[in-house]
Amino acid sequence: MDFVKALCAAAFCTALAAPAYAATYNISFDGSFVDLSGTIDISTTGSFDPAGFDAVVTGYSITATTDGTNPFTFTETNSTFGPGTGTTITVSATDIILSTSETNRLALATLFLAADVATNNTRENLRLTTTQLGFRAPTNPTVPNTAFENITTPFTLAQVAPVAPVAPVPLPAGLPLLAVGIGLFAGLRWRKARSRA
Repeated sequence: MDFVKALCAAAFCTALAAPAYAATYNISFDGSFVDLSGTIDISTTGSFDPAGFDAVVTGYSITATTDGTNPFTFTETNSTFGPGTGTTITVSATDIILSTSETNRLALATLFLAADVATNNTRENLRLTTTQLGFRAPTNPTVPNTAFENITTPFTLAQVAPVAPVAPVPLPAGLPLLAVGIGLFAGLRWRKARSRA
C-alpha cells in the first residue's frame, strides 16, 4: 500500500513540475520584397536583446525569401539570434514583437538573426531598422543580395498558435464490465466470509 501511495505522489509531483508556460508562435509575413514564414517555440515571456532571446528560445524554423525566391531557413542548428544589439525582442502571451531605435540599415546593431556560416563571404541574416526589415539572401557571389522591406516598428514577427481543444478521452468499452466483475468477486468474498462467521 505504501508503494502505491509513493507512486501516486511521484506522478502528482511530476505533473506539478511541468513548465508554467510553453507556446509555439507562427510567423507569416508576405511583403513586397521580403517574405517570412515558420515557427518559434519558447517557454518564457519578457523582453530580450537578440543574444538573450537566443538563450531562452527552445526551437525555431524561420524561412526568409526575396518575394518567394532565394529561400534560406534559419534554425537553431545553423543560425544564432544576434550579433546585433539594437533590436529588442518582446515575447507576450500573444505576440513576438521586434522594436529598435536604429536608423542605419547597414549598422551591425540591426542584425537580429544571422547564419552561423558564411555563404559567398557574407552570412545570411535578418536585420531591422525603425522603418525597414532586411533579408540578406544567399545568391550573389560578389555583392551581398540584401532586400529591404518598408515596415513600421514595433514589428510583429510572430503570433501565438491557437491551442487545439483537448478531445475527451472515451471510456474503454470493457471498463464497466471489469467493474461489474470486480463487484461480483467482492460480493462472493463477503458472502463467503459471512457464512464462515
